[in-house]
Amino acid sequence: MKSGADFIKVLGSGGGTASTISWLPAFRPEEFAGLVDETHRLGRRITTHCLNAVTMETVIDAGADKLAPAGVAITPTLSVGSYCVQAMHAKETLTPADEAFLRRWQGMLETNLTHPGRLHEAAAR
Repeated sequence: MKSGADFIKVLGSGGGTASTISWLPAFRPEEFAGLVDETHRLGRRITTHCLNAVTMETVIDAGADKLAPAGVAITPTLSVGSYCVQAMHAKETLTPADEAFLRRWQGMLETNLTHPGRLHEAAAR
């Protein structure tokens, strides 16, 4: 905020970042509440990167700004799924583990590609 940030985004749960765990909240409920309180006290909005329901419930309970009503721009990370699928297709041969990885990421990418449209329909930026 000191450098002029308009809003704050915190890593509410891990996922894709070294030493994080996607199925656990990154902070205790009172820590989320403190982040939200301080951000709002300074006149900014706050949102979180969430990959599990517990974290989503915790940050909503803490008063984090909901994306569409707060006008927070959403930045879906579609490049990771695309990269994983392309990397597997570039291999000459796939091991059974590679094939399972490819199926998993193809499914996630297909699902993730529907999210921006759904968010737009919900009036999110």
